[in-house]
Amino acid sequence: MAYYALAELGITPDYFCDRARTGTYFGVEIIHPEKLDQLSGANIIIASCDYFDEIRVQLMGQGCHNLFDMRSLLSMELPKDRMTERAKAMYAYAQVYDDVAEHQGMLNFHRLQFVVTERCSLRCRDCMHLMQYYKKPQDIDLDASCRQFDHLLSLVDNVSELRVLGGEPFMNKDVYQVLDHYAASSKIETITVYTNGTIVPNERNLKSLQNKKIIVNISDYRHNQERIRNVIAKFEECHVKYFLRQYDSWQDCGDISERGYTKEQKEQLFMNCFERGCYTFYKGQLHRCPRSVHAMNLGAMPDVKDDYVDFSDETLSDDVLTKQLHKLRAKTWIEACNYCSGPDIWSQSVTPAIQAKQPLAYVNQYKN
Repeated sequence: MAYYALAELGITPDYFCDRARTGTYFGVEIIHPEKLDQLSGANIIIASCDYFDEIRVQLMGQGCHNLFDMRSLLSMELPKDRMTERAKAMYAYAQVYDDVAEHQGMLNFHRLQFVVTERCSLRCRDCMHLMQYYKKPQDIDLDASCRQFDHLLSLVDNVSELRVLGGEPFMNKDVYQVLDHYAASSKIETITVYTNGTIVPNERNLKSLQNKKIIVNISDYRHNQERIRNVIAKFEECHVKYFLRQYDSWQDCGDISERGYTKEQKEQLFMNCFERGCYTFYKGQLHRCPRSVHAMNLGAMPDVKDDYVDFSDETLSDDVLTKQLHKLRAKTWIEACNYCSGPDIWSQSVTPAIQAKQPLAYVNQYKN
């Protein structure tokens, strides 16, 4: 998006900068951040939403001070026909980038995922969130989860995007409780409900979805077209904002068996992972990624208490919880990396939403 916006202004960047990639992009050389030290007076545009603050802090530590955000570039009309589906989705949520840039340096979360159910209307073999392993999935106790999430919210400055999901969120008929409660929060800028488009929400949930702060993101996996058309027709009728994203591929994270990685390998996997900023709130616990949440809950990996902040533990003071939040955000790897092949955006693509006939088998050695 930055490249296309600059092209509209007649500007070609001298370099792209990325610590995980080499080679060229759009024919422009990609350099490592360490080489920025050699470019005296370089103007640097931070073209990242998930890691804006992380990049800003790193570059300032290197002595780079001519740093610019992308707000003015994203306000331009960009050529959607040349964008990938992922870029189109990010462009549709340009307001989130504004919020990230505006709240830099604060205890701000770009996105927080709020899990409302383990149940799903599909059983995708390669689901990154591990729903395919649940034999008896359950809805989440929303009263308890909202109470605990309120505690988390009291300790942070801002949440740019609250993502409400499952499983399939509309499997929980009471998801409106979460939508109504957090649409009224001044600390939450936008709410996105992620659905696979197989369920038309009930009337009560549709009423909540009409809130101007809420948008529904419909995932189109190319095999549930009729159901998606029904959902869209209802959204159009009820004036519900939505965005339809088509998927040609997913990133293959592999199964949840232990890999035996070294610390260095886990750090490398974490650095390349586009989900490492995907903070997920589940049953009172805040994790760095959804696989960490569900791998622990399923008993596929040990309960590593250092890898999440537990808001269900009422013995912890606000001071302790705040310190744990900062510690979680500063992590360079988590133990869940050892049970993952890594969702690297540039590789390991698989056909999306291949259906399994029954829950997948795995080794449960850490939970009764």
